[in-house]
Amino acid sequence: MSIDSANIIAQNVVLDCLPTALYILDSNGIFVYVNSSACETTGYSKDELIGQHWSFKYSEEEYKKLLPTLNLIKTDGKWEGMVTMLRKDGSTFPAYVHGTTLPSGMISAAFNNIEKQIEQQAKLDDLSAAVASTMDGVALLNAEGNYYYLNEKHLTNFGYETEAELLGKSWRVIYSEDEAIRIAEELFPQLARDGRWQGETQGICKDGSPIQQEITLTSLAHGGLICIMRNINEKKRREIEINKLALVASNTNNAVVITNDLHEVEWMNQKAETIFERKQEGATGPRLFEIFEKMGMHAECLQGLQLNIDQVGSSKADIHLQKTDGEDVWLSMSVSPVQEKTGIVNYVYLFWDITDAKEAEKNLISSLAKEKSLNELKSHFVNLTSHEFRTPLTSIQSSLDIIKLLFNRDVVISKDKLGRHLNQMEYEVDRMKELMDNVLVLGKINSGKIDYKPALNDCISLVKEVVQSSRVEQFGRTIVMKINGAEAQFIFDKRLLEHILSNVLINALKYSQKSKKTPEIEITFSKESVLFKITDYGIGIPAGDQKNIFESFFRSVNTQDIAGTGLGLSIVKQFVEMHGGQIEFESEEGKGSIFKFELPIKQ
Repeated sequence: MSIDSANIIAQNVVLDCLPTALYILDSNGIFVYVNSSACETTGYSKDELIGQHWSFKYSEEEYKKLLPTLNLIKTDGKWEGMVTMLRKDGSTFPAYVHGTTLPSGMISAAFNNIEKQIEQQAKLDDLSAAVASTMDGVALLNAEGNYYYLNEKHLTNFGYETEAELLGKSWRVIYSEDEAIRIAEELFPQLARDGRWQGETQGICKDGSPIQQEITLTSLAHGGLICIMRNINEKKRREIEINKLALVASNTNNAVVITNDLHEVEWMNQKAETIFERKQEGATGPRLFEIFEKMGMHAECLQGLQLNIDQVGSSKADIHLQKTDGEDVWLSMSVSPVQEKTGIVNYVYLFWDITDAKEAEKNLISSLAKEKSLNELKSHFVNLTSHEFRTPLTSIQSSLDIIKLLFNRDVVISKDKLGRHLNQMEYEVDRMKELMDNVLVLGKINSGKIDYKPALNDCISLVKEVVQSSRVEQFGRTIVMKINGAEAQFIFDKRLLEHILSNVLINALKYSQKSKKTPEIEITFSKESVLFKITDYGIGIPAGDQKNIFESFFRSVNTQDIAGTGLGLSIVKQFVEMHGGQIEFESEEGKGSIFKFELPIKQ
């Protein structure tokens, strides 16, 4: 092998090992050489490329655009630029091409796939745009502490107009000498130890005015720094104003809460801390509405209050809250916004504790309700007495007039006739006595003076006494009695239970006089209680009246022709509850009623 042949082979091996893709074309644009990198990049083999015209590696549009470049390479000897190439699979990729005319007249085209570089550059462009548009000032310092990058916000915060005014200069130009010394002595040692520092510093603007800034410093691997700063002049000014307001608010007896524009608590005085049961710690606390919610304010009230404040700005309202111990708190609230040029920056909430006033109002309403109820009770009583006393008195007067008339005529009065009038008078006197007894009992119940004397008694014996009493027997009907379970004595007030049974049983008889079926009483004993069930098949209670059946002086619309006071069931309910029991009923108009009451067994 000749030396020339050996050199050509060596050169081909070198070209084939280059990481850069390489084509060699003849003067007509035909591939005569292709290295391995070119094949790997495009997906073609050398055999598939050699002998082909370079145009098949491009789309028709791209080929037309690149055609003049071949003449440039021939005339100028070189050309470089970005093109879009085709792979074997039909996909495209961006490539940067260097074209050179060789001494032989052939053309060398070296190229690299720059997809990743373009992606990285796009990311860098996005990051640069984001940094440039951020509301915070961003600056990069080299190891010597000199600026080599800063965004527009960093410039404008310090009153500068162009980058040239700060680039290459030390960070010390934006600080006073004393502040620069403090930063070097206090901040930098911590930054060197932790790699990061965050806090507040006081800088100097271009015009010499001070600027309070909140900065974050982060060390870079090459010794430089990233500095992110925020102008907090306005924040500091507001803090001063709030502190002034807080000083005044601390000396008032009212509760004062100051929030930011999002209603997050920034400050509250001692009175407010007591009412809302919290200690304000840190710069910003929870939203005031969250405190209201935790203290039991209804969701609808909360939403309405917040909506009103957000729409109107100022607001006044009375709110009801509850402390952790269950104590009710009523507050009169006034809200006022603190306006700046940019909008609302704070809200000032004032609270007056009106719990005592609300309690007094509640008591007044209760007293008025009681007075109204008492007046109604008096009215009922007057109507009752005027009717219930007049009827028996008229009957008694009538019997007396007849007896007197017969005596005046010297007529012999038969025992039957005299007995009939005397019995009628006795019956009417008993009616009046029953009415007076019920009124007196009701008065004792309302005044809390009713005697409750429980003792160990036999309830079955008591029931039998009531069933066989003259008041029951006057109706001329027998009450069916049924007992379930093992009979047992238990503790109850015999006098009160007698009153309960007598009233319910007489009602059952009185309101079922036209029914062929006789009333029933069923007593069921269990381990813990005794259930009394009284059933009648009488006129029943209209559905619209059932909710008022236990009210004093109330009588159903279908009982107007039947004598009664409307007091019996009211007293029965009170006496049952005094025994720790409950009474309930089921009724249907025209079909009868079932009254049930259950008394606990107390040994």
